Amino acid sequence: MARALHCALVTVLFLATGQPATGQTLGQAAAAAKKAPAIDAAIRADIERLMNITGQTQIAVQMATTMSDAILNSIQQTQKAVPPRVIEVVKDVLQTEFAKAFAGSDIKDKQIALYAKYYTHADVKGLIAFYESDLGKKAIANMPTLMREGASIGEDWAKDAMPGIMQILQARLKAEGLIP
Repeated sequence: MARALHCALVTVLFLATGQPATGQTLGQAAAAAKKAPAIDAAIRADIERLMNITGQTQIAVQMATTMSDAILNSIQQTQKAVPPRVIEVVKDVLQTEFAKAFAGSDIKDKQIALYAKYYTHADVKGLIAFYESDLGKKAIANMPTLMREGASIGEDWAKDAMPGIMQILQARLKAEGLIP
């Protein structure tokens, strides 16, 4: 049970953060920071404003939590030896840690750099104007529900499709001699 739970947590962290749970070494992070160009204070301020307007931190936490919950729910259904309280505690800890991580300066600074990489200052100002409009406010208000319902659609699809996918995967792995 402990091994299965460990594998599940690594998978959850990988999927929820979009990177290996082990993350970067400090040396890699320092090297990446040195390579990144400095971001002008004015565009940085506007990107932060945009991130606040859109509730990016809350959305990121919700996305990570939704993905980890789906995986943990699946584990709970398939691994009956895992007590329900274990799943509850794991969900609680992950949600708390996701909230701290996405609100922290490390991820925030990387997100700002990412926005600066793909958007000009004029683009950011245009996005701010949009998200401050009635339609933009509606888009922000509906985003959590769209994400939650979209995740549910994906989860339902996965439940239905997984047996067939597993058969195809098994046949392919056998054909390539990767499993007996």
